[in-house]
Amino acid sequence: MKKNSSEKREQGQLWKISTGERFQIWPEESVQRYLTKPTKYMPTRFVNSGNIEAPRAMPFDVADSSGIESAAFSLHKKGFYISRHEPDTFGLIYVIKGRYNIRTDSEKFEIGAGMLFVLPAGYTCEDSARGGDVNVLWFRIKNSPFWRKVFGNSPQCRSAKFFGETLELAKMYSDEAYSEHPSVLHLQNILKVLTETLRREFSSSESARERLVLERLIAEVSDSFRKKWTAAKGAEFCGITTKALNALCEEFFGATFPKLVLKMRMEKILELVLGGATLRETAKRAGFADGYSLSNAFKAYYGSSPKAFIARLGLKKRIAAAHRR
Repeated sequence: MKKNSSEKREQGQLWKISTGERFQIWPEESVQRYLTKPTKYMPTRFVNSGNIEAPRAMPFDVADSSGIESAAFSLHKKGFYISRHEPDTFGLIYVIKGRYNIRTDSEKFEIGAGMLFVLPAGYTCEDSARGGDVNVLWFRIKNSPFWRKVFGNSPQCRSAKFFGETLELAKMYSDEAYSEHPSVLHLQNILKVLTETLRREFSSSESARERLVLERLIAEVSDSFRKKWTAAKGAEFCGITTKALNALCEEFFGATFPKLVLKMRMEKILELVLGGATLRETAKRAGFADGYSLSNAFKAYYGSSPKAFIARLGLKKRIAAAHRR
């Protein structure tokens, strides 16, 4: 979207933008450490050139599989301000230190340390740090059926039940993303726990029995990828209908049973490939006819062949060295 020519910044401002969907002022001393790729609004000229950091690009967008478009730890200085309308994403903010001010169409919120705020998709709001320095952890999350069920359709402001756990998981993810050789598998595992923690933060109640039955099925699938799992077979295992199984999977994992099985299968393949297993060995363990068919499935899911994926991560020499030991 074309920026307003009035992007001339005043003293103390690093940048200012004005578009049809956002007006934003960014003070020079504000700090941002992305867990993910930067948002489309962040001017690329400032990324990794000062107080704004982003991890190096991975072969595929790890966070995207959980519906997280972007996330960051931020220190907003006095003068920070956003007026925004985001129809396709939820905004989730945890305040670590200081006080964060938000005004929606009809309400004002002052969010203190240990609190969270959720802005549903489609709302317009103003964010500011008028009171001085404020440290936050924020997420932009896709407006999907799974996350709509988690967050609901009204703004929420309250103390966070899993505040410490959420911050620690986000820090673990950040540390791994910025490490010298970030592990895709480790990032995926942290993200799974983080996503589940966010889901539980907003779950009012859930059936312990249904959760237990579903977890038993997932464990069974994990141990037998060579078995041709269908929704009918999964429902039979749980003793419920296929409709009920798919509803449970969407509630807890954000995907129907067949899509969940595909995701689990491809993650297992990635684990084997990155662990140095041959395509032939991986195909056998994952239920593919041969390495060729597995390679095609891998490329369709991850966007590149196993060989190209490994090359982009710089793992070829390390895998070869591991085989020589």
